[in-house]
Amino acid sequence: MVEKTIEIKRGQVLSDILPNKEIPTNTILNKTLTGCGATYGEIVHAKRHSIIIEPNVPVILGKKAEHPFLFAVYEGITKEDVKAYLAGEHDGYRKIITTPEGFDKKVLPAMHELEIPVYKDYFLLFDECEKAIQDVGYRGDIYLPVEDFFKFENKAMVSATPIVPSDPRFEENGFKILKLVPTYDSRIELTLCTTNNTVAVMRKLLKRLENETVCVFLNSTET
Repeated sequence: MVEKTIEIKRGQVLSDILPNKEIPTNTILNKTLTGCGATYGEIVHAKRHSIIIEPNVPVILGKKAEHPFLFAVYEGITKEDVKAYLAGEHDGYRKIITTPEGFDKKVLPAMHELEIPVYKDYFLLFDECEKAIQDVGYRGDIYLPVEDFFKFENKAMVSATPIVPSDPRFEENGFKILKLVPTYDSRIELTLCTTNNTVAVMRKLLKRLENETVCVFLNSTET
């Protein structure tokens, strides 16, 4: 797959450097940086109807709080709710943000029942696309949108840590990798703790940081 690089300066966001402020179709965007405005640009600047797939509900709720005009689909939102949104009056473009399960079981069925040419009329953005590969072992439905992904005329995937896909359909659709390259040193200083007793070290660290906000990231549901 062909890779193209594009420079981003400190303080810039993605919409500052992309033509028409839009992510090109048939692109895997390797944004390398978090918070560079990939989904923000699609929500605010992209002049097209969009469906944005996010792997987790907290991200969706955060985007909805930031942009109230977004229609968010997650547990508790029904297919009929989606149909009501689509059938209503709107100023500007329709912007839908959904979980993978909501996309497959609510958004697409609602579109089909209303006879909306979704594959032609909507741009599909699959955010944090590496999750579809990493989490499929315990969350099988997360991979469901990939089958419909290739039916869209306009589509893209985004990740700060993409896994280059082996699916031949990416090559068949002429996909390219667009990699953002910061012109500044974007590295963050880290302290690495090596141990054979993770729980004990974790307990010590939490005690040391008890007066601070702590975010814990895990790659194991058992942990």
